[in-house]
Amino acid sequence: MILNDIAWYLHNQDIITYDPRGLSGNIFIDTLPNNPDEAVALYNTAGTGELGIDIDELGMQVITRGTRDPRVAYDLAWDIYNKLHGFGTGYLTEDGAFFLDPTFPADVEATRITDIQATDAPFHISSSKDGTTDNSGRHLYSTNYIIRTKNNER
Repeated sequence: MILNDIAWYLHNQDIITYDPRGLSGNIFIDTLPNNPDEAVALYNTAGTGELGIDIDELGMQVITRGTRDPRVAYDLAWDIYNKLHGFGTGYLTEDGAFFLDPTFPADVEATRITDIQATDAPFHISSSKDGTTDNSGRHLYSTNYIIRTKNNER
C-alpha cells in the first residue's frame, strides 16, 4: 500500500514516528485518532486514475494536527511538504527506503514512483464551531497530493 510506504519514508526522514499497528507513533493511515496531540493522518483520496497505459495517478490528503499553538501543525505540514512535493523518480520500498533508478536492487519489492506533486500548499482547516481549531482547540493543516506510480499489472 503506497500510504504505508510514504509513512515509512517520512519516519525514515525523522519527521514523524510510524507504527503500522497504530499502537504508538504519531502518523496514521486513513484515520486521525484523538491522541497524540501532534499527529499526522494520510488519507487515500480520489486521484485521476489511469494517466497512461502503465501510469496511475493516486490522490492523498495529509492532515497535520498540532497544539493550541498554530505553528506546531503549520511547521509539521511544511516539513512534510518539503519532503514530498517534487519527489523524484525512483523506487519506494515497503519500509520507506528510496532508491534512484540506477541504484535500485533487482531483488527488492518496491513501488515505482514517477513523481509526487502537491496540488496546494498546506492550508489551515477546522472542525470546531469557532472555525479555527478542532474541538479540543488544536490547529490542523491539510495538503493534497497526486502520486504518480508505474503500474506493472498492465
